[in-house]
This record gives sequence, structure tokens and C-alpha cells, in this order.
Amino acid sequence: MADPAADKKAQSRLKALLLVTALPLIVTTIAVFGGQFGLLDVETARGLLVLTVVRGLIFVGLFAALAAVLIARADIRDRGVLALLALVLAAGSALVFFTQSAKAVPGPNDVTTDPADPPALSRQLMAARTAANASPLGQSVACEGLEPLPTQIAPEVAGWAVRQAGFNVIGFAAFRAEGDRDGYFFGLGHDAVVRIRPGRTDVRVIAHQDQPQGDVACRLARRILDEMTDQGRR
Repeated sequence: MADPAADKKAQSRLKALLLVTALPLIVTTIAVFGGQFGLLDVETARGLLVLTVVRGLIFVGLFAALAAVLIARADIRDRGVLALLALVLAAGSALVFFTQSAKAVPGPNDVTTDPADPPALSRQLMAARTAANASPLGQSVACEGLEPLPTQIAPEVAGWAVRQAGFNVIGFAAFRAEGDRDGYFFGLGHDAVVRIRPGRTDVRVIAHQDQPQGDVACRLARRILDEMTDQGRR
């Protein structure tokens, strides 16, 4: 016959271990919302909490899940559910973390179709960057496969393409269109500029923060170019 005191003690241990396996998710949620709403700066939210603290908690959570499984072996019927939840939380957190970490690699954060003469930002967009506490502008570089359009795109089409790429259009004029974009996580936003000249249209995308983001800037610039190309064919 099972010892009620021992079973109660085992249940308490399992609940504590379940809480440990949930810590990576809890800390990540705090970091994401703290960064998104400006309560934490990007370096603290992403660099310290997620990429350092959560990384350590992932391994702690995996050991906690293993301990939960060992405790549950004595009474799978009554303890199995908590052990399974701990295992799912630990394994799921590890999978998501390492999948996303693989994307957080160094990459160009200021890209353009014309590195020799990158499109300049208007005063309005520069003011928006200052308000967003964006990093200072650096050297704009090329992306693989990112080429200027050999045609003069209409400003309305450029503005439409910027919007379709997920940017808020700040404005467009006779020879330009531009916008900004808030990131979904940690406030890692981007700005976009489309420069229109006779026989050529160039694009520039600049990250707000100098943080490793892989090829995000390149993908956003390609998206704008693709949208302008598709709209121009219609």
C-alpha cells in the first residue's frame, strides 16, 4: 500500500521540478515584453536575459525534467502527468531556444543596393531613429543577390512596397519613399529608404540596433524590391 506521506512529498517535488522547467519560458516572456515596451534595453533583454540566463536555465530545466521522470517511475499513474509536462516544457524550450539562437548570428544590419552611394535618410526618418534610441548609422553594405531596379519606379509604388514589407510609411515624395518597422521581439526594428532616380531605383534597410540578427535586413530589402517588381508588372 502506498505511503500517503511519501506520495505527497513526491507530488510536491514534481511540482517544484515542473516550475523549474517553466523558468526559461517565464524569463523569456519577461525579456520579450520588457524589451518590447521599453522597460529593458535590448542588451539586457536579449543579450543578458535570453542569450545568457535562459541558456543556463535550459540545461537546468532538462536536468529537472530527467529528475521528474525518475521520481514518476515509482507511480506512473499518479505522477506521470506532471513528469510528462516537465519533459515537454524542458524539451520544447530547448528546441525553440536553440532554433532561434541559430538565427541570432552576426549579419549586416545596414544593407543597400548601392554601397558606393547609399540612399540617405530624411530628417524625418533620422528624427524617428533618434526617438527610437537607434544606433548611429554605419557603413552600408551589399547583400548577395540584392540588385537595384533598372527603372524609375513611381513613388506610390515604392510606398506601397515599403508598406507590404511590413513598414509604416513615413512618407514619399517625387524621388523617394521611406518607412520604419518595429520588431516583433525586443524592439529590434528597421528603417527602409527607397531612392528613385531616372532609370534606377535603389533600396536601403537599416536596423535600429546593432545586434546580431542574421540576414533580416537583407531579407527585408529583397522583399521591398520584389514587391516593387511585382507591382510594376501589373
